[in-house]
Amino acid sequence: DVLRRNLETSLRRLQTDCIDILQFHGGDARTLQQAGLIDLLQSFRQQGKIRWLGISSALPHLPDLLQLAVFDAVQVPWSCLAPQHSDCIIQAAAQGCGLIIRGGIAQGGPDAEIQRPQLNDIWQQAALDDLLPPATSPAQFILRCTLSNPLHHSVIVGTASLQHLAENVAAVAAGPLPAEILQQVTLRVAAVLAQPAPAAYS
Repeated sequence: DVLRRNLETSLRRLQTDCIDILQFHGGDARTLQQAGLIDLLQSFRQQGKIRWLGISSALPHLPDLLQLAVFDAVQVPWSCLAPQHSDCIIQAAAQGCGLIIRGGIAQGGPDAEIQRPQLNDIWQQAALDDLLPPATSPAQFILRCTLSNPLHHSVIVGTASLQHLAENVAAVAAGPLPAEILQQVTLRVAAVLAQPAPAAYS
């Protein structure tokens, strides 16, 4: 039983009797149920070996996983440029789940060293530069959008340099964005995402 061995190894290495949160990555609800993994994970919690049970997932599998109603925390991708999991976040929050957001800074936005053309296109088509507060970088703006959602409890942010770290800390210190700006971001990005995809040429 690999999962049980891994848990026991972690408990031993951490020199503790209980892990605060065990987060399961991937899989679909049907497979996890048929393989007995859901029952096994719940048994760990019942035995007091873990306090909270988490799942890291995304569309298309996440809605069915949430229907199981067994998870205490959910890690899900979301940013103002990629809001496709918004309904899942609302569903998880309604179940009382803690929300862990990954991708909440959209890989650094349009100024990132590693460019993400699809995300950059959304930024440009939505004309989000027009909404930037003074002395705010696109990455800081995106992070503040993520932090402005009261359903988001924790945000995973990759940091490649001290400069990135300082910018992220400044974004957090600046606090949530004004409601009118958040509304504009939502409307503009939704309009871009609603556009039909360009036809493929052979």
